[in-house]
Amino acid sequence: MAAEARLKRIQQAITGERKRLFEIGRFLHAHPELAHEEVRASARLSEYLAGLGFEITTPYGGLKTAFRAVLKGKGRGPSIGVCAEYDALPELGHACGHNLISVVALAAAAGVAGCGLPRNGCFEIIGTPAEEAGCGKGIMADAGAFDHLDACYMSHPATENLISRGSLAIRGLDMIFKGKSAHAAASPQEGINALDAAVLFLNGMNAMRQHLREDARVHAIISEGGVASNMIPDRVVLRVGVRSLDQEYLRQIEKRTAACARGAAAALGAKVTIRPSKRYYKAMKINPPLVRLLADAMTNAGLAPQVGSGNEGRGSLDMGNVSQVVPASHPYFNIVPKGHSGKVVGHSHEFARLANEPYAYRQAAKTGAALALAAIRLMTQPRALQDVRKAFKS
Repeated sequence: MAAEARLKRIQQAITGERKRLFEIGRFLHAHPELAHEEVRASARLSEYLAGLGFEITTPYGGLKTAFRAVLKGKGRGPSIGVCAEYDALPELGHACGHNLISVVALAAAAGVAGCGLPRNGCFEIIGTPAEEAGCGKGIMADAGAFDHLDACYMSHPATENLISRGSLAIRGLDMIFKGKSAHAAASPQEGINALDAAVLFLNGMNAMRQHLREDARVHAIISEGGVASNMIPDRVVLRVGVRSLDQEYLRQIEKRTAACARGAAAALGAKVTIRPSKRYYKAMKINPPLVRLLADAMTNAGLAPQVGSGNEGRGSLDMGNVSQVVPASHPYFNIVPKGHSGKVVGHSHEFARLANEPYAYRQAAKTGAALALAAIRLMTQPRALQDVRKAFKS
């Protein structure tokens, strides 16, 4: 089938499902669920995909609210996946637009099912919980949930159409400073102030920032800072995030940050325990052939994406963990309509509002069509898939 005819059939199939797709997006937006609690979202998506003829497996990849939905051809061939996200942010709801990510994935499924799956191969939607907190895809990747795929896509709402952007690896460090309690007025000399040790560490961390590479980020909060102002704090807890584009450099920054903490504790006679997170968000591995294929598909679908260098991103996402296991691509689509005044940023009330507007859902439908077209091309063009595999290995 010619590319234009295939795209037309994909778009027609998605148009026929738009009402149902947008209703699901609005349902998710109205009923936000936090990481690992996305029971209704997972069930709603699985139910829709089962109605399209997909075979559903849930739970999946070690997570109770994850699922795998597979549409199989008649013979063996490439397996192409699209990830769906549906967790929300505390207090802000879908201020990162994960309701739209789900709509894109379902639209891609509707497009492939309506266009007709190639004779050989599989197309699947993988429901991936806990992106905002918990590194859900990292857990699933460690469980082998993506190993069978030849390529995997995911999209994300943004303020522009961007075909490729990097992301920083991030490791979380919990630091527990231990001192000695005493009365802050009557006998402060008998105490060891854990809060002072923590503040000394924060100052050391700030001084260290000047000597880090441009792509590195280190940030922290005090999650537990004492219980009363008239007591010398004997226990203070910090949550620290360390980021870098480079996994090896990330490890170096971890060591330097830990050294700052130990030095601060030793200076005041305190002790510190450092607990690195078991899993961390890995950097996005860009696959140029996959990016080029998707750029063409997005252009054909009417999105006209910009092509970035891959190094613009300074956030972190667990799609990076998937990209380290299989070839992956993570484009962005604009949800801010022309004429909108004021700056829009993610994780804000304004972004949450825009994520439920008609323009955003139309953009999500276009993106779903692009992913469907790109997936079918990979399944029907052996040379394109060969180039993607070669780039991943190199």
